[in-house]
Amino acid sequence: MPASRTNDPVRTMTGILEVATQEFASKGLSGGRIDAIAEATRTSKRMIYYYFGSKEGLYLAVLEESYRKMRQIESELQLDNLAPEQALRFAQRLDVIPGAFELLGALQIPFCVATNGPREKVELTLGLTGLRRFFPEHIFSAYEVGIFKPDPGLFLHAAQVLGMAPEHCAVVEDSLPGIQAGLNAGMRVFSLLPAADLPLDMAERVVCIHDLTDLAAMVGT
Repeated sequence: MPASRTNDPVRTMTGILEVATQEFASKGLSGGRIDAIAEATRTSKRMIYYYFGSKEGLYLAVLEESYRKMRQIESELQLDNLAPEQALRFAQRLDVIPGAFELLGALQIPFCVATNGPREKVELTLGLTGLRRFFPEHIFSAYEVGIFKPDPGLFLHAAQVLGMAPEHCAVVEDSLPGIQAGLNAGMRVFSLLPAADLPLDMAERVVCIHDLTDLAAMVGT
């Protein structure tokens, strides 16, 4: 049986990703065990490292696949046609990051939203949370630009439109693909994910923050 899996790398990688998704979803990056994934897929640690390079590489692959599926689902949604009751249910699941209103209201430098989601979703989210007024025009959707995180192209496009050099830009992110995109773009990255949830080499290159309350003093307003 293992031999047939070896001869079918696509099937093998798909199986590893499915099991790894469950493992990391329940235990996180630090708690997830490659041994358990190898045993459940009847492969080996050596094979997993052959396909994904490392535990962190597998974790990133899991996240990228999850975001790919999310983009597919989002592309099929008609969020702009939500009934009021549906919009309210959607809004109840949204939380504004502490300090967001204060930071955005005080900023005197160009800023924007650059998202992997479709424009209609981010505009709905911003509207329901009361943040839409801070972004009258500068909303960049990967669906329109044609480049998705972790590729840095979305952030580089936004910086170009805003007339800013990448090295003078700061990115606030809550996802590994977004953090990787910011780093790849040569921008300063503030992570809303704790350092324990990041690969070590990534954690060493970002500034981890709890929320946006103290960010204004760090980036300047």
